[in-house]
Amino acid sequence: MREMSDASGNTAASQSDCPVPEEYRGKHGIFNVYNTKIDSRNNMPATARQDMAPGQRKKIPTTRQPSTIPKSGTKETWTYPSPQMFYNSLVRKSKADDCTEEDMASVVSVHNSMNEDTWRRVVTWERLHNDEVRVVFPKSRLHVCAYSYIHD
Repeated sequence: MREMSDASGNTAASQSDCPVPEEYRGKHGIFNVYNTKIDSRNNMPATARQDMAPGQRKKIPTTRQPSTIPKSGTKETWTYPSPQMFYNSLVRKSKADDCTEEDMASVVSVHNSMNEDTWRRVVTWERLHNDEVRVVFPKSRLHVCAYSYIHD
C-alpha cells in the first residue's frame, strides 16, 4: 500500500497502485500502452494493424496464413501475421534498423515454418508420453510433464 495525496495535500493509503478506479477495471477490455485493445488469449492486439509503418518506403503484402495450431477452447486455429504486421511490430519495437520491406516475406515464412515444426514436435512428444500425463493444465500440457515428475 502506498500513500497518495490529493489536490489539497491530504494523504491517504491506497488499496492499489493502479490509478484506474476499481469499478472501471476490466469493464471495457484490456489495452496496451498504445491504447490498442488486447486479445487476452495471446496478449496481441485484438484488431491487426495492416497500414504502412512510419518511414516505410514500399508496400508489403497484408495476406495472412492460417496455422495448424489450435486455439484453446475453440475449433479454430491461429492465423499467422502478415509480412506488414511483422514489419509494423519490428518498427514499433525499434528493431527494424537492419531489415527492409523486401526481407519480410522471407522472415515471415521462416517464422511460420518454425512455429509449425515446433507444434508438430509438441504433438509428437505428447503422443509418445500420453500415458505419463496425469494432471491437465489448461494453458499448456508441457508444464504437466515437468510438474508431474517434480511432484511425484
